[in-house]
Amino acid sequence: MSLLDEFLNKVKTFDPYPTLYSRTSTGAVQTWKVEVEGPKYRFHTGQKGGAIITSDWTVCQGKNLGRANQTTGEEQASKEAKAAMSKKLKSGGYWENESDIDKVRFFEPMLAYKLKDYRDSVTYPLMVDRKYNGGRVVANREGLKTRKGENYITILHIWNALSGLFAKFPNLVLDGEGYNHDLRFKLNECMSLLRKTKKASPEDIAAAEKVIQYYVYDGYGFTVNGKEITTKELPTTYPIFDIGARTVKSYGKIISKAKSIVISGPMGKYEDNEFNFGTKSVLEQVANSEGFSLAGGGHTIAAIELFKLTDKFSYISTAGGALIEFLMGKKLPGVTALEKAASKRT
Repeated sequence: MSLLDEFLNKVKTFDPYPTLYSRTSTGAVQTWKVEVEGPKYRFHTGQKGGAIITSDWTVCQGKNLGRANQTTGEEQASKEAKAAMSKKLKSGGYWENESDIDKVRFFEPMLAYKLKDYRDSVTYPLMVDRKYNGGRVVANREGLKTRKGENYITILHIWNALSGLFAKFPNLVLDGEGYNHDLRFKLNECMSLLRKTKKASPEDIAAAEKVIQYYVYDGYGFTVNGKEITTKELPTTYPIFDIGARTVKSYGKIISKAKSIVISGPMGKYEDNEFNFGTKSVLEQVANSEGFSLAGGGHTIAAIELFKLTDKFSYISTAGGALIEFLMGKKLPGVTALEKAASKRT
């Protein structure tokens, strides 16, 4: 079978709405799938190997008719189905691969309980910590997240301050709140900046740096499995699997000022959670930059998809080394052949 035939077969069998899987509280495997047919969609749910419950069809109508962003009924059905699937993957505990269902997608912190419900079980003396009226911020080497696992995008100053700590303690998890006690009477302003998890302007980020602080009241994982070394310590007998916090910070300064950014290749062994700090940090900086971002290469694309950054890049190319050579002005055999073929037709 030729490569073209293999590709066409994959296209034919590609399912844009794959079955999703999760683990129930009883240990069973739960399945969820959305089915789209023209302008309508429905859901199929149930435990694997058991009865499957099918919902009624939801029929969609076109929206914004006559406008540039108008959608047909079919387009609206597809849009709503994908949104439902995205929600399941994001915070519903579901995965596309059944083998992943026992993984932890994000650290979910404990919520507060009412003292009156546990008054008889409290042991004295005890330590009391202030509860700030801010926004929950869970920090680890993966980034700064809400208690539901969404990434904060306005408090880069806090991440920059902590990145060196996570490079030294890759297993560290901090739990606290984004808040400013001195500005507690302007809580609405602080929270409106903190809660931006989709889009943030440079003005939002600058304003957040002035008003939002990080109050940490819990943490664990102060263990070191790796060691960060400086360039002055090179050469070294240690195997090197990632770039360090200083390099990430240095790259970040360049990326923040760049108008066009081309990235091809990960920073390190990103598929290993212990060594994905550099790749994840640099890709996030590129994805959140104001410049045009172009990424290329199989490993780069895989890393971008792993860290859920695909939609934030301006353009993604499947070419890696060939892309870099083309941008450097080198002649590529495939392009040369096409140019010659085109010239013969004219």
